[in-house]
Formats: sequence, structure tokens, C-alpha cells
Amino acid sequence: MKKKIYELVYEYDDSKRVEEAVESLYQDYLNNITNLSYMQIPSKDNVFKEITHKEIFRRIHEEEFNGKNARQRTSSKRMTYVISLNVKTPSKTHEIHNVLWSCGGCESNKNKGWYKERAKQIYQIIVDKTELNSIMKEINRNNDSSPVEGFGI
Repeated sequence: MKKKIYELVYEYDDSKRVEEAVESLYQDYLNNITNLSYMQIPSKDNVFKEITHKEIFRRIHEEEFNGKNARQRTSSKRMTYVISLNVKTPSKTHEIHNVLWSCGGCESNKNKGWYKERAKQIYQIIVDKTELNSIMKEINRNNDSSPVEGFGI
């Protein structure tokens, strides 16, 4: 019988918060997580930014009097930072969820595949030796230029 693995996907609006989350996970839950991925997705607005009425009227005013220039100034490129991971131990899922949330993350309603399609950069973080072996097998299986057939398998 195959073990059920729980997937967690969290969005962040700041890369420093992602660093804090990953550091916390490595300190306390290294043996309980696999397939830790870090992705950067271009977005139009920050994940958690709240706009006040004053800000709305300021933007309307700038756009009305400055035309195209106002749009160019306010539409800076923003990134959404995403952590995706699988939890091996079901009893630790809630604790890991709390760590990711307390570091400023917001649980996403989208799965990892949705983000991978739109990601500008994807980093696969290797957690343990078995994960490294599985990634190497996948690379070697897809690589036809290997001088030795089956190397690393």
C-alpha cells in the first residue's frame, strides 16, 4: 500500500519571508518534507497589499492628469514567491502549515502544476539523499548523451 503524501503550496509577497520559512523548515522538519520547490511568478500586485481609499483616489487622479505616464509608473513588475512541498508524515502537516503561515505565507488554492506553468524561475531544493538519487535517475533517463548506458540508475 502506497503512503499518502500531503502537498502544501504557499504564496509569499517577499523573498525574505521565503528564506525565513525555508530556514525554519530545515531546522525543525528536515526529515518530514520532500520535493521542496521555490518558484517566482510575475504578478500584477502584491499578495497581501491592502489599498486604502486615499490610495485609490490618488491613482485615479494621477491617471486622469498624467495619462499614460501614470500607468507606466504604477505598473512596476512584481513577483509572487511560491513554496511547494510534500509532507511525508501526516501528523506533521498541521505543524508545517503553521510554520509556513507564521513566516508570512498565504495558503494557495492552486496546485503546484499551475504555478510551474507560469513560473519565471523554478528551483528544486534537494532535501535528502534518496531525493537526489531520484532526480539523478530522472535526468539520466532523459539524457541521451550519456556515454555509459544506465549510468546512475
